[in-house]
Amino acid sequence: MPQSHQPEPVSDAEAAALFADLTRFGLVALAVSGGPDSLALLHLFARWRSRLPMPVAALVLSVDHGLRPESAAEAGVVAREAAHLGLPHETLVWEGPKPATGVPNAARVARYQLMGDRLASETLAPVVLLTAHTQDDQAETLLMRLARGSGADGLAGMVRERALSRDRAITLVRPLIGVPKARLTATLSSLGRTWIVDPTNTDATYERPRLRQSQAWRDEAGLTNAALALCAHRLARANVALEWATGRLETDAVTQIEGICAVVHRPAFDAAPGEIKIRLLARLLTAYGGDHPAAQLSEVERLAERLGRTGATAMTLGGCLVTPKSATLSIQREVGRGLPVLDLAPGQSAIWDARFRVSLDVRATGPCHVRALTSTEGHVLALSPVCSRGVREVLTVPAFWHDGALVAVPQAQILHGDALLERQLHSLASPDVLAAFEPACSAVPIHVKPVP
Repeated sequence: MPQSHQPEPVSDAEAAALFADLTRFGLVALAVSGGPDSLALLHLFARWRSRLPMPVAALVLSVDHGLRPESAAEAGVVAREAAHLGLPHETLVWEGPKPATGVPNAARVARYQLMGDRLASETLAPVVLLTAHTQDDQAETLLMRLARGSGADGLAGMVRERALSRDRAITLVRPLIGVPKARLTATLSSLGRTWIVDPTNTDATYERPRLRQSQAWRDEAGLTNAALALCAHRLARANVALEWATGRLETDAVTQIEGICAVVHRPAFDAAPGEIKIRLLARLLTAYGGDHPAAQLSEVERLAERLGRTGATAMTLGGCLVTPKSATLSIQREVGRGLPVLDLAPGQSAIWDARFRVSLDVRATGPCHVRALTSTEGHVLALSPVCSRGVREVLTVPAFWHDGALVAVPQAQILHGDALLERQLHSLASPDVLAAFEPACSAVPIHVKPVP
């Protein structure tokens, strides 16, 4: 009777190839739950790091979700394992009420939020967060997205590297995305280490465990994890080509006033293949929709179909107003849909509506209140001879206030109080500095720049 093939542990040479590009980061953080995948990541990384001439700074992070009584103790197990390897460890706690449904997704969002918040304060930039997603996870992701009717973006699976979020300079890397889970458990066994078994990973209430339970018959049908991961890899390669073509169309057909609006040249847009048009629309909706939830693929498909009809009228989607005309198509932030309100202290910086980074120079003598103008304020301000924008544009950009008085609307080139507003100017800088204000000047107290 033939013997079954035993998975090989991940060798030191393989680990060196998997982690080779991490030396470009100032700090490497590892998300470790104590399960076999993340614990193998921890040990493989520690062995690789110990052989470097100058070891990179590292931090191990665990999240106590508070969903099971054992979670705090399990984080303690990871802390001891990290200490054994000479690596610092911190436990982050997901506090507050937990959802009754959609628990896995909510836990994932909370996990990344907690780790992102913790790493945002690090000074050892640039920062990378490692997760232990495996080839098995990639295959399961492909199947889950296939069941939802995902497009090429979704079926390309999880990428090895991406930004953690738009507003943070933190990179997420999945170094084990091409490694089978069985090889990671074999690695831990070869080191004589044990791991935590999370019962939710086998709970058929959730989608991923149900897919794992189907693996035996999938293997018989040839739908192995390796085959599915290879399919995702090839789709990712095709996706790069589609994104390249979308970028070419964007360059050729789109004029952008970054953060405010995009104007699309209709002849070039209308002549493009359907998939490229859909991708360009999705890209622009994301860029100008701010904090509004992103439009679903099916919604963008319907938008593209409507734009192809004769006599199409203005419509809203993804936090944007889409206005078709005969020669152009404009996409801009929808007025009054969840525009944020925040306060800035001198020297403070923040992201406003995911479109603008707003900051107040440390030299400012007082705080600023940042919000969008009301409809009345916007209409009055747009009549000012010094205003460079129309009413709709003025109503979707950040305006700065101090002690109840308007200080500036930089994106509309309103740099001082306007008599038409009948407001007294309360400058946060000396008059000569404020008089020299220009949007691109770095020597002024207020700064606004579009988020990439």
